[in-house]
Amino acid sequence: MATWDEICLAREVLGIGEDATLSEIRRVFRERIKAAHPDAGGTRAESARVSAAWKTLREYCEGYRFRFTEDEVRRNESPEERMKRMFRQDTQWGPGQTRTP
Repeated sequence: MATWDEICLAREVLGIGEDATLSEIRRVFRERIKAAHPDAGGTRAESARVSAAWKTLREYCEGYRFRFTEDEVRRNESPEERMKRMFRQDTQWGPGQTRTP
């Protein structure tokens, strides 16, 4: 498993933020590896750095243990879904009700 410093370096090399999906990381990697390839004006060293960053983040994501508990899933729910869930039984705001200004 990668260390915090290795993860930070890999993110820096690929230019991704703290929040990214594996699909986003893969897309950024593909863009960076094309630009870093010697045939595209890059260098072998640059290409190796980009590949190593991708490997670090990919292995971290593949080894991450997901939790499928209700709390964990709801933590990522949209505000709209949260409001629907909270007020679905409310007679004024529940299903089929519309609010007029």
